[in-house]
Amino acid sequence: MSFVYAVKFPIECDGQTRKCTHIYSDTKISLYGAIKSNWGDKTRRAVERYGLIKSIIISPKCCISFAGNNIALAHQLLETLYELKKFSEEELLHHAFKIHAEHPSDDVEFIICLANEDGETEIICIKEHKIERNCLIAWIGSYDAFKTLRKYQYENPTLSDDYLRAFTHTIHHCGDETVGGFAIYVLFNGLKKGFEYAERFETVTGRAQKVLPGMQMELVGSASEGAYTTYYRSSNEDVIIEFEQARVILLYTRKYRLQDEDTSNPHTKHFLLPIVVDSDSGKVRPI
Repeated sequence: MSFVYAVKFPIECDGQTRKCTHIYSDTKISLYGAIKSNWGDKTRRAVERYGLIKSIIISPKCCISFAGNNIALAHQLLETLYELKKFSEEELLHHAFKIHAEHPSDDVEFIICLANEDGETEIICIKEHKIERNCLIAWIGSYDAFKTLRKYQYENPTLSDDYLRAFTHTIHHCGDETVGGFAIYVLFNGLKKGFEYAERFETVTGRAQKVLPGMQMELVGSASEGAYTTYYRSSNEDVIIEFEQARVILLYTRKYRLQDEDTSNPHTKHFLLPIVVDSDSGKVRPI
């Protein structure tokens, strides 16, 4: 089912305070039935292990996110837009709503985030056979995940504006087995006038530390302790996650595929799919 959450909140941009759009999505995916047969063996194993990207930046001023039980319908929308090459906002919403409305509501849901030339953004939510525009907050996918996120925000009022922390907690603790993986974070960069996968650095310590007064806390532990650090590179095309201790890069891309998957596969060519690359050699690691 997945979980996607989008929110607008004030930030300082170009010396002005404006409400900018932030989008959070998980990566976990389940392949079954006819959909499963559309993937090569290696690619299928990679997707089942690492998932895929559910918030896809299709232009500097448009990001499409999806959730639901039939990801082929999300790919159908991306293929339709690719064939059109140029399309208006009205055409985009028409095709997205048509695909959603012609199927059971939980087959596919969309959050579409747009920006104009002035850098003003809009969140549009398509679910339950309705379109809601100019949302301040929108979510699609797992209701259990949404309840967990709101509960976390209520119980941690001092962190109520830390949406990334709340979302990361949610996808790992909501109890919905269809939700999980990595927290993918998209924002509208007012300086660059476009959506991008946000740069960030995270560290996870593998064990508790006892720190006496005057002592420094170790921010980065060793791999043997179960600690690791991840660096998410800024990009408007691919999602690039570096794991320092493992010396690997997890690359989600549409430009390259594993050997058993053709980049022109009509069922998958518009998805950002995972490839594991050795940091030192640049070679693809086997799945």
